[in-house]
Amino acid sequence: MLRTPTDFPYVGSTAFVSPNADQVRILQHNANGTVLVAFVRHPADRSASDTRTVDRNEIFASVEAALGKRPRRRKAA
Repeated sequence: MLRTPTDFPYVGSTAFVSPNADQVRILQHNANGTVLVAFVRHPADRSASDTRTVDRNEIFASVEAALGKRPRRRKAA
């Protein structure tokens, strides 16, 4: 299978699922607003089923967004 880079949120792109920021690959967008994703795991952690359907609002483009972290403001000197 070919692996070409794809931008978020298109099929084939990498995303992060909240609340733990698990890395996933987007497989399919469903008409009911859900997304079929495959979890990106290390070869030793593979199981029989690494796919799950999640809400569209549960996937994010970055780890920080999935965890809900905001950038810190710099203190004035």
